Amino acid sequence: MGTVDKYVFEKRGASGCSNSDYHIAVLTCCGRQVVEDHELSDLYFDPTDPSRKVSLLGPPDAPADPCPLCRATDWDFVPVDRIEDVAAEWRWACSST
Repeated sequence: MGTVDKYVFEKRGASGCSNSDYHIAVLTCCGRQVVEDHELSDLYFDPTDPSRKVSLLGPPDAPADPCPLCRATDWDFVPVDRIEDVAAEWRWACSST
């Protein structure tokens, strides 16, 4: 189960699927937080508009797209495991359990 409440997140505009499991993550380039949909490999980057996302899937051997927030070309993300570590801007999306 993810750190994000699927019902709340999708009601605000995220476009997952029935198997979507959302997790808050921190970008390694700029330290900002995003939401990852592990099932669809989508990355939601705007806490005020969850319909905005980028796909993490691309053609093999293609250069990686830049970070959607700081435009860095060398970036990754790591999961945030504890709800108390979630930034205030994303707290609305967190599961209460």
